[in-house]
Amino acid sequence: MIAIYTPTYNRKQELKRLYESLCNQTNKNFFWLIIDDGSTDETHDIVKEWINENTIDIRYEKKENGGKHTALNLALKIVDSYWNICVDSDDYLISEDVIYKLNEDIEKYSTSKDIVSIVYPYQFKNQYVKKISRKEQLVKKYDLRSKKLNVREISILSRPYTYKDISFPIFKEENFISEGAIEIPKLLKGNRVYIHEPIIEGDYLQDGLSKNIIRIWAKNPKGYYYVRNLQIQLYLKRKMYLQVIKPAGQILAYNLFKKTNIFKGTNYHLIVLLSFPFGILYWLKKFR
Repeated sequence: MIAIYTPTYNRKQELKRLYESLCNQTNKNFFWLIIDDGSTDETHDIVKEWINENTIDIRYEKKENGGKHTALNLALKIVDSYWNICVDSDDYLISEDVIYKLNEDIEKYSTSKDIVSIVYPYQFKNQYVKKISRKEQLVKKYDLRSKKLNVREISILSRPYTYKDISFPIFKEENFISEGAIEIPKLLKGNRVYIHEPIIEGDYLQDGLSKNIIRIWAKNPKGYYYVRNLQIQLYLKRKMYLQVIKPAGQILAYNLFKKTNIFKGTNYHLIVLLSFPFGILYWLKKFR
């Protein structure tokens, strides 16, 4: 069985579309876990109606508001014994046979213990991923985005128990940290397979993460530094030295943006210094 989990906060309208896409699946060998991060709308009432309809297996947990990462920490405790995938509240499954395809891929890779994740490109509505053959590729990198193929985000199907001893850190007075905080430690345990076929689609919402990322980063510096340092650690361990320049440069650019010491938030001072040209370009592109 596959565990699909969705953190949500005041997104009852968007959840309806996701619910419908799950009900339409030809293979219903899954359960849907909804983690309600303290919604103040009618999310609880509408989910209760869906549970009573009994079309699919729905499990619902409500917690005090603490940010998406705290909702994900709760979700992972529940789903980690299953193959699992996160589908955000403003997303939906792209076709009726997604669960069928996921089960096929699980069957193919379940015996390969070094594979911790199966990764798919995420598709924004009206911004389609460029089609190529259903290419399968073993990858070691963290960032799989591709301008050439119009891949801006990815969807990650994770092997059972790969999140054991992995969770988002909680920083006081911060309510956001990127998924890299749990995905990079998981990559330190093994590799992942990339399959070039979208399974999840969603709208580019004006109140979404991508639109407001600079403002969000500015309010959550400890989380920003944490993930960038994890990236440096991953690339150093795998001897991918050129890849190190990007996260180190991002730390430098962020500190220029915050008008603080360029080495703040990291002990990789020499690497940050060597990344200076990239850091300046990133600062000009993202933070000016």
